[in-house]
Amino acid sequence: AGIVGEDGETHQGIYDISFLRHIPNMAVVAPCDYNELAKILEYAVLEHDGPIAIRYPRGAGAEKLFDTPDVKLGQSLLIGEGGDVTIAAVGNKVGVALEVAEKLKKVGLSADVIYCRFIKPLDSNTIINSIQKTKRLVTIEDNTIEGGFGSRILETINQKGINVKTRMFGYPDAFIPHGSTKELTHIYRLDPDSIFNDILKEISKSRI
Repeated sequence: AGIVGEDGETHQGIYDISFLRHIPNMAVVAPCDYNELAKILEYAVLEHDGPIAIRYPRGAGAEKLFDTPDVKLGQSLLIGEGGDVTIAAVGNKVGVALEVAEKLKKVGLSADVIYCRFIKPLDSNTIINSIQKTKRLVTIEDNTIEGGFGSRILETINQKGINVKTRMFGYPDAFIPHGSTKELTHIYRLDPDSIFNDILKEISKSRI
């Protein structure tokens, strides 16, 4: 899943959330590191009842970002706490979200960081509780924004009648060209520095 690097635009795995999440009874899971991948795979084989898709990126990933409890269907984890913005992320973008939160802390801002293990079913309670506190939502994913993870959250909060400032970080409605993962992540502003700068601009504008 996600950008696959120098295999070319025909191989980019940035559309799967969009075409999987509308299927009834389908669970879609995105582990944030190798430790979580092992836990989720064990859960999928031994406990889950029904179809389940496990997303994982090409190439090396983090061994273990933080301690996590056993997997429960539809469970997200609050892994950072703050009052200025909610950052909800999936898969390998969870590590990026944590880096962004650290950068925000250095300029006097704090963030709730939510690791959304399950893209579907979505843990709407954890997300809603957070955004009702922070009044500002950022989503980060390695999927196209069209019909992706961020869109799923927007649909949910719209149904609940919640209105918050929102910024979705993901890939555009386009075929992503050939290039290294690092190059493409930077070009499409999905690296920690770019996301931090864009969030900072949004917060600064809203305070003027």
